[in-house]
Amino acid sequence: MTGKITVGTIQDTAGTALASTFVTNGVAKSWTRFNTTTSTTLNDSFNVSTLTDLGTGNTQINLTNSMGNTTYAVLGLCQYQSNLGQTIMEGPSDIATGSYEVYVKTNNNVVYDADFNSTAIFGDLA
Repeated sequence: MTGKITVGTIQDTAGTALASTFVTNGVAKSWTRFNTTTSTTLNDSFNVSTLTDLGTGNTQINLTNSMGNTTYAVLGLCQYQSNLGQTIMEGPSDIATGSYEVYVKTNNNVVYDADFNSTAIFGDLA
């Protein structure tokens, strides 16, 4: 048996209503947590098939289900390294519907592999 629920509005028990498009459009379509220090390791994810190590500090995130276009939003975070100063995740670059790249570097523009990296994307799935 298969089923389908079609709704235009979702309402909680207090009577507060919300358009169903807010829920479908407002949730992350993909997220990931990964490590790149000794090898590129996917620790946990949603809608991510694999990671590709493109060199020190440079990782490509490959999606299981592609996005509908290349105008989606990417958020990224990396671990602070006290011995390197302030660290940032930069990107995305080379955005495609099925993948995107991020870079991790210090505020002195030195790329490095971090223990903790995470990303999330928002937009429309294909």
